[in-house]
Amino acid sequence: MARTFIRDSYSDTRGGQSIWINLFCASCGEWLAQYQKDYGAPEHSGPLYRGYLDRFARPKGLVATFRQIHAVTELQPLCCEGCGATVAIPLLYTKESRLALEFQRAAVIKRTLDGELYEPTDIHEE
Repeated sequence: MARTFIRDSYSDTRGGQSIWINLFCASCGEWLAQYQKDYGAPEHSGPLYRGYLDRFARPKGLVATFRQIHAVTELQPLCCEGCGATVAIPLLYTKESRLALEFQRAAVIKRTLDGELYEPTDIHEE
């Protein structure tokens, strides 16, 4: 399913380009989420340090939860459903006053998508 990227001042600040990426647990390979990464070429190939809540696209349950969060104290660490590893911790990115998840070093594997946003075939939406 094709999906439109979010375009706002945050994406403009980062160069105005975006890609979809699938995020996987580095410990067990479990699919975690799909995420819009904003960039200015060619930096999109670099590490993913944080994930802003408004840029997650899947799974739907996670996105719905994130939309209800308005303070960093309401945000829980992101843990892998497969192995229980903590892959990201709550963060208020003070430079932009944005809620985010700070990915733990080497805890997440990212895979770039070719413009299409899709669920891995073994993932079921709630």
